[in-house]
Amino acid sequence: MSEFDRRAFLGLSAAALVLPELILPAGVVDSAFAANQVVYSIPKTKTKRFAWTVDDGFSSTALGNYLKFAHVFDLKFTFFMPSAYAPWYQHKSQIKDLLQRGQIQIGNHTHNHADLTRLNTAGIKKQLTECHNRIEDTWSYNAKPYFRPPFGRINQKVIEAAAEVGYTTPVLWYGTLADSGPTSFYGIFSKAQKYFQDGRLIIDHANNTIASSQFWRLAQLVEKRNLQTVTLREAFGR
Repeated sequence: MSEFDRRAFLGLSAAALVLPELILPAGVVDSAFAANQVVYSIPKTKTKRFAWTVDDGFSSTALGNYLKFAHVFDLKFTFFMPSAYAPWYQHKSQIKDLLQRGQIQIGNHTHNHADLTRLNTAGIKKQLTECHNRIEDTWSYNAKPYFRPPFGRINQKVIEAAAEVGYTTPVLWYGTLADSGPTSFYGIFSKAQKYFQDGRLIIDHANNTIASSQFWRLAQLVEKRNLQTVTLREAFGR
């Protein structure tokens, strides 16, 4: 794909494209970006800050490590939760405590990590509504309006169907720790060095313990760069 075609496909300005490695998955329609319907970074302020988001939670150990990390290092995270996965309920009390303290936010990641672009409108709504209801029933917490489409796959049908059930803010990312596939701590840390920057929206996954084995190094990097972590609600004032 030529650079011209890439710009047309993403619907982004030339100025945005000069930023290094804008990490956007295939399947995003240009009209969504043109209408500013999809979030992939956070507003900059006088304070240097970034949003650290964590998806999935397939591993109970990994999810528990992230929750401890938030508590011990006083960092803030937005977790995108698929409601069918048991680890979330195994850590119910700890999650409740962190939610009450405002240290974490939960976003909707569908019920069972479905590719929403392959579903009809009713199926999209069902996936998001099931996840929403389980989050609300478990923690009396309203995850609206933020959702992350699994695999980052999204189109206008998904955006419109989600909005009809109150999920009006689809969230992608601008920077990744690249931990969804085979990697090492050093691979993750090199990505953190690259992407832990002001205004970035970072994606991470609680599916293995590679990153959590040396969380303190990541925390040191945040401190060294004089960055603050914020939830999406804080970042956007919602």
